[in-house]
Amino acid sequence: IGISYLLRDIDKRLILAISVVFACIVGYFDAIGDFLYLSRFFVFYPFYVMGQMTPKIVLGNLNKMKTVKIISACILIVWFILCFTQIDSIYALRLLFTGRNPYSATEGLGIFHRLLCYLITTVVSLCVICIVPRKKLPYVSDFGKNTLQVYFWHTTFLLLFTKVGLSALLVDSAFGRFLLIVLGSLLAVALSTKAFSFPTKQASELCKKLFELKTE
Repeated sequence: IGISYLLRDIDKRLILAISVVFACIVGYFDAIGDFLYLSRFFVFYPFYVMGQMTPKIVLGNLNKMKTVKIISACILIVWFILCFTQIDSIYALRLLFTGRNPYSATEGLGIFHRLLCYLITTVVSLCVICIVPRKKLPYVSDFGKNTLQVYFWHTTFLLLFTKVGLSALLVDSAFGRFLLIVLGSLLAVALSTKAFSFPTKQASELCKKLFELKTE
């Protein structure tokens, strides 16, 4: 957000092009990693720029056409099938999808593979947007507003599961891994409720008040 504010008077298309070039280049520098989340900043910043460039009305109208919905659903199904049937061929891309690994940590991947990941991510993201229902869904729509508190609390529970040995117990079998996925989904839902709104809600309200005070 801060970088975008400083670059607000520059053509977004130029910023997008330069950010993609930087994202491809930083993969060759092992020193750029998790420190200050620098690697993920460079890798994911192009998507932030694309979000700024895309009018809300365009995103809002993507899921109005049934044909687009059907095509999007088919693409997602194909990608889902590929992830299971061709896992040995595409699993190496996972290291690039995380945005935190240099090319040296992968099996000979480089710039073209990063561009491929960008293409896949863009297409899959647009497909997800296209199939999202336009109407408000009970509970689900409210959960989407509370993602900050999920990010805040989930590490505490992950450490707890690891400490008591639950994670190690479940990953030893296919059924256990399935239960781990279910447990993770249920945990995300639970952390989205009002019971876990502290202290992120208070911090957000404080930031809003400070911003309003500055604008006045």
